[in-house]
Amino acid sequence: MTGLFTGLAAALLVVLTQTPPPPTPPCFSPDAQISDFETRWFCGQLAAAGKGRLEGTTAYRLVYLPSFRPAKIIEIRQERSGWMLQTTILSGIGGGPPGDIRERRQRWLTPDEVIDLEGTVKRSKVWLQDVRVQPNVVDGSTLLVEAVQPGSYRLHVLSGLTGRAHPLAELGQRLLAMGGIDDPEG
Repeated sequence: MTGLFTGLAAALLVVLTQTPPPPTPPCFSPDAQISDFETRWFCGQLAAAGKGRLEGTTAYRLVYLPSFRPAKIIEIRQERSGWMLQTTILSGIGGGPPGDIRERRQRWLTPDEVIDLEGTVKRSKVWLQDVRVQPNVVDGSTLLVEAVQPGSYRLHVLSGLTGRAHPLAELGQRLLAMGGIDDPEG
C-alpha cells in the first residue's frame, strides 16, 4: 500500500510542477509579444470597452491609457461600405481599473479622411517590426497601437513622454483626432 501512495504522490508532484504554456491573450493576436502584466492591464481595458481581438480585414486600434484619466479606444476598420471609426471612452482610469463605457460613438470616414489616414499610416511605419518605447519617467501615459491586415499583425507600445517623438505617435494623434478626442488628457 505504501508503494501505491508513493507512486501517486510522485505522479501528483509531476502534474503540479509542470507549468502549462501561457494561454494566448484573448484580446491580442497569438503573434503579440506582450508580458503577463501588460496582457492583464490592456485586456482589462479592452474587455471593459467590449473589444476583443483585432483581426480580419485591415484595421487599426489605438488604446490611449493616461495614468489618471479615462482610457480612450479608437478603432478604424475597413468594411465593404468604407472605413468605420468607433470611439470608446471608459469611466475608469487608464492606469487602474477601467470602469464602464462612459461614451461610445461611431461614424464613417470621409474620402479625405481615408486619404489622410493612409498617408499617416505610411509615415508611421506601422507595418515594420513591433516597436516598444520604454519610459524615461516614473509615470506617464501609455499608447498601444495595433494594426492588422490579412497575413500581418503589429503591436506597438509607446510609454511616457519618450514615445511622443516616435513616428507612431503621429498615427496615435491622428486616430485620436479622427475619433473626436481633441484633448486626450481630458
